[in-house]
Amino acid sequence: MQIPLTDVPADFQDKIAVLHAVDRPLDSMTVSAVCAACGISRKKFYTLFDSKYDIMYWYLDFCFSVSLYRIGRDLGWREGVKACLELVEQERAFFLADYEDLVQKRGSYYWPLNARRVAAIEETLERRDGRGLTPALRLEAAVYSNLVPELIRYWIKPNDFGGVDEYVAFWLDCVPRGLYGALDLSGS
Repeated sequence: MQIPLTDVPADFQDKIAVLHAVDRPLDSMTVSAVCAACGISRKKFYTLFDSKYDIMYWYLDFCFSVSLYRIGRDLGWREGVKACLELVEQERAFFLADYEDLVQKRGSYYWPLNARRVAAIEETLERRDGRGLTPALRLEAAVYSNLVPELIRYWIKPNDFGGVDEYVAFWLDCVPRGLYGALDLSGS
């Protein structure tokens, strides 16, 4: 997926350089070590991020903002999920460097983004329907949002799927049916 330049934040290059400097679990790296590896000052680091853990939040939120948050707006399910997975794949080395911590902490890395995912889904549903959300759709949005980190975590590690298209099909099978239908752009 080609990301429009208007969707790329002005500080993207600085932030991605910091992300690329992470070569081991975040818990075992100091901010000073990250700064030394990417050639920036601590002051600059803290203008970009509140903490070293925000590196992962930032990148995932960027991925979601140009993919998953747009499902039902200008992207269909397949296109949105595939774009997200391809962006995560581009930075697989970063995620694998911290994979053990990622698994041990389970959802803790992702919780800060959970409310944003739910809000994006609910906003899209409101825009599309205007009648308000049903309790069932609210629940499905919450369930799906909680499932996203697990689906990404499984994609990061070596798996038996034949590639991104096969994994997209698996992911789509995990989406609650009511939510899938409510955000489906294909009309089917």
